[in-house]
Amino acid sequence: MKNENEKLTKSLLENKNNNLWEKSPYLIAECAYSYEGKIDYLKKSIKKISEINCVDAVKFHILLDMNSYMCQDHELYKILKKWILTSKKWQQLINYSKNLGLDVIILADDLGSMSFLKSIENKLSAVEIHACSLNDIKMLKKAARFKIPIILGIGGSTIEEITFAINFLKKENKTNVILMHGFQNFPTKYEYINLKKIQKIQKLFNLPVGYADHTSWDNKYQELITSAGFLMGANIIEKHFVLEKGKTRVDYQSAISGEDFRSLYQTISVLQKAMGSGTMELNKYEKMYGKIGPMKKAIIADHDIDKDEKIILKNLSFRRTNQCSQIQQKEVIDLLNRKAKNKINKNQLITFKNTY
Repeated sequence: MKNENEKLTKSLLENKNNNLWEKSPYLIAECAYSYEGKIDYLKKSIKKISEINCVDAVKFHILLDMNSYMCQDHELYKILKKWILTSKKWQQLINYSKNLGLDVIILADDLGSMSFLKSIENKLSAVEIHACSLNDIKMLKKAARFKIPIILGIGGSTIEEITFAINFLKKENKTNVILMHGFQNFPTKYEYINLKKIQKIQKLFNLPVGYADHTSWDNKYQELITSAGFLMGANIIEKHFVLEKGKTRVDYQSAISGEDFRSLYQTISVLQKAMGSGTMELNKYEKMYGKIGPMKKAIIADHDIDKDEKIILKNLSFRRTNQCSQIQQKEVIDLLNRKAKNKINKNQLITFKNTY
């Protein structure tokens, strides 16, 4: 499944400079609203993420027009409105991230941010539509205009909702799409994640599926669970990032530190090597393990076999020996009823060379 997913993502590549589709694993550090309106905190986060040396992209949530995104009666309206940054500030932060060698992925919350992002598309690796906007056709219509990949957050969404979004984009000639599995319950309990859904969604829609993990930062299994998402075929892995894990701020419940990201990358890299390519061809170490004679039982004479005596099951056996044979066990069928060219001593190999 993993290799099929990698081939698929590469086939969707439209932007040659986009590492998002070329590297596995591809790690995303999501800042979201953890900066809480404080640019200095966000810049420190970006700097720290770049210093981890294993994170590929930083992800921001951009909101420019509050009223087109949320009604004033929503409990988060007043809070988010205080944290809104101007498009000019965002452009500076995006440039800062790029200069530090990071890919930039933006989750656009409103129509205004989509228009802004289109104007700086060449600086971005992907644009994401949150699950809350999955069937917002105004957002989807703007998303279809991008040449870079569009990520669709599908957490908490039905198959019908996902199908609608994909089909809408297809009608708009937008095909380089990735689906992102995962949802935030502040934090999300691992028994509700349903990682097997990754493979089913990938197969159902024939699209690459990433995994955004929201397991608690202090859950001793959080790295294991995130890595399991990779094993399920999600080449793109996303985690929330904070400078000080466990310290109360937005999304801190599932956010990890730079050291955690480094550990996660090392774990996934080990798993990737262990997964291999999936080829059915035996490598040299498998061949050593399957060596006939020392490892696999060889066909040998159960007792002395005289010259011209017929080879039958009663006068042979399968046993391990220090003698190396080129005759596979299944070839015994072809040895039966042949005759010994010369006397074959007990425990001697029976081969095509010493029979006729």
